[in-house]
Amino acid sequence: QTDAAISPGNSGGALADRDGRVIGINVAYLPPAETGAENIGFAIPSETAVSVADQLIENGEAIHPYLGVYLSDLTQETASRFGSPADSGALIEEVEPASPADEAGIQRGDIITAAGTEEVRSSGDLLSALRGYMPGDTVGLTVISDGDKTTLQVNLAERPQ
Repeated sequence: QTDAAISPGNSGGALADRDGRVIGINVAYLPPAETGAENIGFAIPSETAVSVADQLIENGEAIHPYLGVYLSDLTQETASRFGSPADSGALIEEVEPASPADEAGIQRGDIITAAGTEEVRSSGDLLSALRGYMPGDTVGLTVISDGDKTTLQVNLAERPQ
């Protein structure tokens, strides 16, 4: 998500930082009538766009790692309400049966705070960290489950059709 002004028709255009570096590709704009907020736009991170383009050129298709979870963000308010030892992270809302997450032992209510060496403070952080992996790779996820912190090794898969 970006707070840069994106207008209808800007999809596919570059999202640049202050130094003129392309950091994303604009993909969507939500008007204030739909959101009640100004300037809500979305962009694909540039490294994701490059990865997908490279895969399409090389293989004719792009594949992404699949964990098999539905996520939300653990906020400080939610953490304090439930007495969580973490004050941020990716909160597991649901685990798909027979998914890589299920097979690794991840459960509803768990909180992921790291993926490999990347800190995870939100669901977006987890998704970003996973973009560095491919189906078949193993990633160590730091998980808080019932107040206990552990690292689970998850064998990522390709999303089933």
